[in-house]
Amino acid sequence: MVPLSQMSRGIAVCRQVEGDGTHTTRLKRLGICEGRSLEVMQAGDPMILRVIGTSIGLSRQLASLVLVETPVAHPTPAPHPVVPAPFTKPPAELLATAKQ
Repeated sequence: MVPLSQMSRGIAVCRQVEGDGTHTTRLKRLGICEGRSLEVMQAGDPMILRVIGTSIGLSRQLASLVLVETPVAHPTPAPHPVVPAPFTKPPAELLATAKQ
């Protein structure tokens, strides 16, 4: 887990909110609580986050109280190669109607 304030961009999951009652209450009112998915849209002070579809500005001080975990990217398997169907000659009756 890392503090949210150390993230640059990307999606993370809130795992823990540290601090006293005032700070934790404020973070929870903003929608930042354990298990919540957070998207860091812009790093800096304030950080711009997307929480539950809403963009919010969060000071670096408050962001340092939020411990997050970035999801591990699992490699996607390579798709099966597309094998073209073998060429078959069209039926004679199709050729006959195509010539007419």
